[in-house]
Amino acid sequence: MQKLIISFFILFFIFGCRQPPSPEQIRQADYGIYPEKYKELVTEYITANLIDPTSPIFSNWTGPEKGWYQQPYSQNGKVYYGYKVCVYVNAKNRMGGYTGASPFFVVINNNQVVYLDSASSYKRGTIGEEEAYRRCNF
Repeated sequence: MQKLIISFFILFFIFGCRQPPSPEQIRQADYGIYPEKYKELVTEYITANLIDPTSPIFSNWTGPEKGWYQQPYSQNGKVYYGYKVCVYVNAKNRMGGYTGASPFFVVINNNQVVYLDSASSYKRGTIGEEEAYRRCNF
């Protein structure tokens, strides 16, 4: 039993720890061009996947800010470089009622959304409110 517990902790430390990009990698990364029309890009991307694409209300925009985001190891640990944007979105559900504003975190590179996550059920969002606040400094 003790060997099993020790093995578990070893695996946890090996796979649970991910290294962020080095300062050199961050400096040399391709962040793409500044997204002048970031609101339109994000709005179009999110709206295209909603149940009622005429319903979303966007508020509390922050960014774009040059930066990077690394997914958790459980989601492959991939690093996304670009311009970070955060926004609250309130949209209608299947019943026609508004669900309440949820924070969305987006990374844009060369005028393309390369990463999006939310605290809502939108496309099975994986972050909670607290994580969204941390990423977006709301």
